[in-house]
Amino acid sequence: MRTEALTFRAEPEFIAAIRAYADRLGISANKALRQIIAPTLGLAKKVAKPRAYRNPVVGKFKGCLNGEDLSGMWAALDSQSRIDAEDWK
Repeated sequence: MRTEALTFRAEPEFIAAIRAYADRLGISANKALRQIIAPTLGLAKKVAKPRAYRNPVVGKFKGCLNGEDLSGMWAALDSQSRIDAEDWK
């Protein structure tokens, strides 16, 4: 199916809300807008609902790490990605 581009202007709060909605659905902002607008235009039956986490125990932690936590985690994992040439002799 061929698609075309459409640009529109909106307040920063609107853009942030669309992006947050798309993040909850795990889709792009573009796809989120299509899903929201399509029912109004009669092109779809309903708006998509955010999907449930696959693992509710782990899912509740999604997005809870801040930059400092992540930098520490990546630093700790960095040594795991290095190959020790001595191990391959």
